[in-house]
Amino acid sequence: MTRLNRLGVCALAAAWFSCANLEDDRAALGAEPPEGAGEGQVGGDPPAEGRLVLSIHGSGGERAPGDGFSSSDAVYLKTQLADERATVAEGDFAFVVVDADGKRASTDALDCRRFHVDKGGRLTELYMGLDIDGAQCRHGASATGAGYLVQLAPFSPDGGAAGAAAEYTVLVARVGDIVGTQFPDSAARATFAVSAPAQSACGDGGGDDDDEADDADCDDGSSLAR
Repeated sequence: MTRLNRLGVCALAAAWFSCANLEDDRAALGAEPPEGAGEGQVGGDPPAEGRLVLSIHGSGGERAPGDGFSSSDAVYLKTQLADERATVAEGDFAFVVVDADGKRASTDALDCRRFHVDKGGRLTELYMGLDIDGAQCRHGASATGAGYLVQLAPFSPDGGAAGAAAEYTVLVARVGDIVGTQFPDSAARATFAVSAPAQSACGDGGGDDDDEADDADCDDGSSLAR
């Protein structure tokens, strides 16, 4: 069809629909769109799923040297994305603390350790659950500029020597990927250490009733009768 004939067809059809701009021959002939056009539209490749990473903090958001802490209740977890330009499918996750041998150290039910992560990888809600004894439970949290830090305690401390640091790992996975209490190999993880509390001395010389009771339980190695 010649260019003049096409213009005539458009004039006759104007009452029903509008024609393409025939001054642009590329559009009229179905030419390829300019490079980059249509990117990100439906039908294109979906963006890559963001990778969730973990970091260990104190309650105020501070980082401890070597991720080492003096007590278990001082350890808090932060979730974020490895690439802040990416996104993740938001949903419900849970965590577990395990010891250096991979044995579960968390002492409460999995139901107590659930939380919600938004598409930016931020922990935005902690869920109330039911503990092993049927009591309501929810982990402590500390608010940050974006989301929350979740307290990892309660978990049982390693029975190592007094003052020695025991290593732990926290695993995080989507609730739907956890089978029973078994976390998948793909779970995000981070390692930290907690020092075993120092052993208290027998009495402090104060002479009060509590110290006397403590002294009665102390064994100083003497063979003399008390």
